[in-house]
Amino acid sequence: MSLEIRESDTAIIKAAPHLFVRSGILEGVSEALKTGHVTSIGRAPTNQLMIPDELCSRNHCEVFFEGGAWRVRDLGSRNGTRVNSQEITGDVILIDNFQFQIGNTFIEFLADYRRATEAAGVNTEIGQETSRHVSPHLHRQRNSQSEPRPEIVHATDKTRYTSVDVDLTPTTSEPAQRLVRLGLRMSGEVDVRRLCETVLDSLFDVTPSDIGAVLLFKDLDHPGQDPRNLELIAYKSLNSRPFERVSDYVTNYALESRAAVVAHDVKSDDKFSSSDSLRDMRAESIICAPIRIGNRMLGLIQLYATNPDNRLQADDAEFTLAVADQLAGALENLKERSRLAAGIARFEQENKTLREQLLIETELVGDSDSIRRLRERILRIAPTGATVLIRGESGVGKELVARAIHQHSNRAEAPFVTMNCAALSESLLESELFGHEKGSFTGAVSRKIGKFEQAHGGTIFLDEVGEMSPAIQAKFLRVLEGHPYERVGGGTEVRVDVRVVAATNRDLENSVDQGRFRKDLYFRLQVMELLVEPLRDRR
Repeated sequence: MSLEIRESDTAIIKAAPHLFVRSGILEGVSEALKTGHVTSIGRAPTNQLMIPDELCSRNHCEVFFEGGAWRVRDLGSRNGTRVNSQEITGDVILIDNFQFQIGNTFIEFLADYRRATEAAGVNTEIGQETSRHVSPHLHRQRNSQSEPRPEIVHATDKTRYTSVDVDLTPTTSEPAQRLVRLGLRMSGEVDVRRLCETVLDSLFDVTPSDIGAVLLFKDLDHPGQDPRNLELIAYKSLNSRPFERVSDYVTNYALESRAAVVAHDVKSDDKFSSSDSLRDMRAESIICAPIRIGNRMLGLIQLYATNPDNRLQADDAEFTLAVADQLAGALENLKERSRLAAGIARFEQENKTLREQLLIETELVGDSDSIRRLRERILRIAPTGATVLIRGESGVGKELVARAIHQHSNRAEAPFVTMNCAALSESLLESELFGHEKGSFTGAVSRKIGKFEQAHGGTIFLDEVGEMSPAIQAKFLRVLEGHPYERVGGGTEVRVDVRVVAATNRDLENSVDQGRFRKDLYFRLQVMELLVEPLRDRR
C-alpha cells in the first residue's frame, strides 16, 4: 500500500506540524504529523519514522495528539528518550522547537510546515510534483539541493520465505522452490568466492537485476561494521561493466537498519555527478540487502537494474533478503568447516611432533641439558636433507643419532642402511659400498648390490668414515657430488639418490693436515655437524 501526494494535499501538509531530524544519518529528513494518527519512531522498518541507529530500539517512542496538545511517549526503549536533555518517564507535551534525542539522532518538533522546509532548505511548492508513490512510513521531504539522495521506496527486515509456516501461494511457491534448490547448491560449495557467485546467478534468474555484487566485511566476527571495510568478493554484470559502489546513502541505510532496501532515482545520488563510470552504468533502481546472522553483519548483497521499465521492487527485496540470510548461514558453515579443518591439521601436526619427540626420547635416553640440545638440533637438521657429520667418542651413540635424523626426515619411509668403514679391508669395503658384478674377483659368483643402491631414496650411515682408504675416498666423493659410479668389475653407470650421514671419532682436521683424509671430501661431509658428548658429561 502506498501514499499518493497530490497538489490538493499541499495546503494540508503546509499547515501540519512536522518532526525535523537535526542530526544523525537522517539529518534533514522531516515527517508530517496528523491528528488522530500515531507517528511511531524506531529502528524497525514498520515505523513511520525509521531511524537506522543501533542505539535506537526497534519500537522506541511515538508522537501523538491528545488533550489539545502534541505529546511524545517512550515505549520502554533500551536507551531511553530525552526531551531537551531530560530523560522522560511518561507522556511529555511537545512545544514548538522542543528537541528530543533518540540514540545519536536529534529530532525537533516544529509547529508549522513552512518553518520545517525552510530549515531543510527545500522548495515548499510540493505541488510541482503532482503524483509520487512511496511507502507510507518511508515518505521523506529530502534536502535535494544540498545533499541529493536516491528515493527509498521500500525497506523490510523480514521475509516470508524463511518462515516455517509460509503460505505457499502461486506467487510465493516458485521463489520458495528456488530457495530450496539454491540451498542445495550452496551446501556443496567449499570456496567463499564460488559460493557468492552461485548466489548472484540465482538472484539474476529471479529478479530483473543485471548488475550484482556480494561484499563482505574483513572481520566477520565483529558485531559493528564500518562500510569502508567492505571487500568485493563476487561481481556479475550482464553488460561486462566494472564494479562501482552506487550509493553510500543506501548502503549505510541498509547496514544501520539491518533491512533490505529498495531505492529508485539512483542517479540522483551526488556520487553520480563526480563519476563518469557511474553515469555510464545507468542504474535506475537498487536493492541493498544485509547479510546478517545474530547481532553480526557479515556484508551486503547489492543488485542494480538499468531498465527504467522494469525496476527492482519490494518482492525482489524480500527474496534477496531470504537469499542473504541463506548466504549468512552458508558462510558460517564454511568458516566452521575451515576452523575444524585447521584444528584437525594442527592436532595432526602436534601428534606428529609428539610422536617424533617420543621416538627420540625412547632411543636417546636422558634429560640433561646436552641431551635436550641434541634432540633440538636433530629436529632442526633432520628435515633439511643435508649431509651430516656426527662426531664423538666411541660408544656415545652416534648410530642412534643417525637413525633419529633419518626417522625425522622426509626419507623416513625409505631404507636406512648402515656400514662400518673400519670393519673391512679396502677391497671388501669397496664391494660392500658400491657392489660388484659376477666374476669380478675370486668368489664373486653373482652380482651384488652395494649399500648405496640398497639405500636408494633413503639414508646411508657410514660409521668410522675416517678409516676409508684414499681410493675409496675418491670414489665416495664422486657419489657425494652427485656423479654416477660403477660396480666393482662392471661398466654400467649406477645413479643413486641417498642422504649421507657419516660419523667418526677421529680428528679429521688433523688427518686432512697429514694427508690421510681428502680435504674436499671433508668439506663435503661437514655441511651439518653434530657433536655427541660422552656419557660422563651427560649429568
